[in-house]
Amino acid sequence: MTYFDYINSARNRKRPGGQAGRYNSAMSLVKKVRNIRHVGHGLKIMWLKEVQFPSQITLGLLLIVSAFAVHASSTELLILSSAVLLAIAAEVLNTAFEVLCDKLHPAHDAEIGKVKDLAATFVVFASLPALIAFGVIVLPRLLTLL
Repeated sequence: MTYFDYINSARNRKRPGGQAGRYNSAMSLVKKVRNIRHVGHGLKIMWLKEVQFPSQITLGLLLIVSAFAVHASSTELLILSSAVLLAIAAEVLNTAFEVLCDKLHPAHDAEIGKVKDLAATFVVFASLPALIAFGVIVLPRLLTLL
């Protein structure tokens, strides 16, 4: 038995509840594609409920467009885009923490406040690579154009 035969047999093996492995169903890919709607719902929540999110998206797009404008290399664009996406992902994670904390403990609590403060600090630190990448990659080229 080859390695791939072993993996396929493990995927198709019946589980204790009588269900086949998760890769056995032809519909699993369709289910995964349909689950993308959760991503869309999350983005809608962020866009409508978080005041800062639209401005962060706009600022991120401006940073990336400015990198295109100064003819940044593909590697530089990848670095800047990754840094911008990291900052946006951190904001989404921060919002998820805040919603969870508010749901678990609606009343004011000092410990919940610390969790929220730490999550906000994470957003700041996750945003620094985008700022640094902009300062190193785009800003010097913009200044030479002026």
